[in-house]
Amino acid sequence: MVHYPKDARRERSEGRLHTVDSGRITGVWVNQRYVFLLKSEATIEIFAMVMLAALMKFIATAFAGYFLCDILFKDSLLLGLMRNIKGPYDMLLLNHCILIQAIDRHAFTVLALSNILLTAMVTPWIDIFYNPHMRVSVATGKNSASFLNTPSNVELRVLCCIETEKNVPSIISLLEATNPTKASPVCAYVVHLNELVALAPPVMLPYYGKTGQVASKGSSSIMHAFENYSKNSRGLVSVRQYTVVAAHKSMHEYVCRLALQEFIPLVIIPFQANQYTDTIEMTTMRIVNNNM
Repeated sequence: MVHYPKDARRERSEGRLHTVDSGRITGVWVNQRYVFLLKSEATIEIFAMVMLAALMKFIATAFAGYFLCDILFKDSLLLGLMRNIKGPYDMLLLNHCILIQAIDRHAFTVLALSNILLTAMVTPWIDIFYNPHMRVSVATGKNSASFLNTPSNVELRVLCCIETEKNVPSIISLLEATNPTKASPVCAYVVHLNELVALAPPVMLPYYGKTGQVASKGSSSIMHAFENYSKNSRGLVSVRQYTVVAAHKSMHEYVCRLALQEFIPLVIIPFQANQYTDTIEMTTMRIVNNNM
């Protein structure tokens, strides 16, 4: 049975730490006396149970990602590690369990310390495995693709990055210069680059017209132009449309990841060569071009 104190002074004298929300104790019921009882059999059993559950979660996530979802082995390990990160939600769950008397304060103390220890152990390994610049910098093995080793009798995939509507005519002219035929059609991956505004999360999603999940300025007219070009090409040019909303310093990661996943040998990015162009616009796009 869990005994709740009648006032906050008694809790402070007994060494318990709690938080106050709207005038009531919502708790983090950690008793400092139980820290000295960590060598007990109950403590060892709880700690072993937490670590075993974390290990099984890591193995199950990595196995499912690698064998069932065709994720790279390194990324599967990274996903398994991330599944074991503990945050505020886990502490609130433990707090709820002690309020409904599902666990006592001894178990709560051990579980809270175990979550902190587990997060401290997992975080350095995530920093080692997660390196987006290394993943997108070099494509090796079966993921490598170049314009020179692409056969002439297969579909040519081209990734076209669009910033504004001014880039559309030049991109379409380059696609026409590829001379698509029935034996070697062209598949254009059109990606509209949008700068991240305020606190919105960075995303990259397919464009679905009016029912699209990402509302971006100018995407409709840009995508309609490529759709009309695809229709007038008599089936020689197909178009797949995407919208990217991200900061300029990380925008290249989404473009490079799409190129690696779809084995695209040719990537076209906008370049502001006009000296009368706005200085801010040139600076931001220069970041994307340099990172690419």
